[in-house]
Amino acid sequence: MLTPKEKQKIVDSVPYWWHSIDFGDGVFSEGRQRRGTVLWDQFDIPIRNIKNKRVLDIGAWDGKFSFLCEQAGAETVLAVDVCQGGSSSNGFHVAKKILNSKVFHMDEDFLNLKPSEVGKFDLIIFAGVLYHLENPLGGFRALKELLSNTGLIVIETTTLPDEIKEPYIKFHLKDALNKDPTNFWTPSPSCVEQMLIEAGLVSTLHKRRTHYKGRSIFHAVHGEQ
Repeated sequence: MLTPKEKQKIVDSVPYWWHSIDFGDGVFSEGRQRRGTVLWDQFDIPIRNIKNKRVLDIGAWDGKFSFLCEQAGAETVLAVDVCQGGSSSNGFHVAKKILNSKVFHMDEDFLNLKPSEVGKFDLIIFAGVLYHLENPLGGFRALKELLSNTGLIVIETTTLPDEIKEPYIKFHLKDALNKDPTNFWTPSPSCVEQMLIEAGLVSTLHKRRTHYKGRSIFHAVHGEQ
């Protein structure tokens, strides 16, 4: 078992953390996202959608939400992202080692996942991904294929103000959104909800995130079969 000092040394060896992860014994990774579980709590995921269920975390980064699902009793957790790779020195793999986790990681675009190969999932976490997609509607259609019949998708994304009732989507040229050239879109909440319907899904919850202006959380399930 690692001592707190040994844990901290390993954590500090990672050059960049996105998530602030609690490793116990007062040891945290100092990521761009704040400490604690404020965002996780705002996801409002019922425990029945985690315990003994199959979970897919898309855009997992350092794996904070993947590990929280595992700790909450998930049967299987698959973390997918294209930014971590197989290096043993990056955040996800370091966190997995310290936490003695069994979460499985794939360095893959989720659009390439096939249900025949990875199965279907009872919970899909889709946080901070939608606005990176060149085809967001196609992304929702891919999620539908990966979702079990009674499954839940939790979506976190940038959104236009709630006062905009029309299904509009704003395109961001170059790095106009947060100085990131891979950020393409900011949809209105109704645009997200209508794209979900077009993809064969339906939104069951929409709420604004606290502590972070201009972002929303949605829950989605299969529409009428």
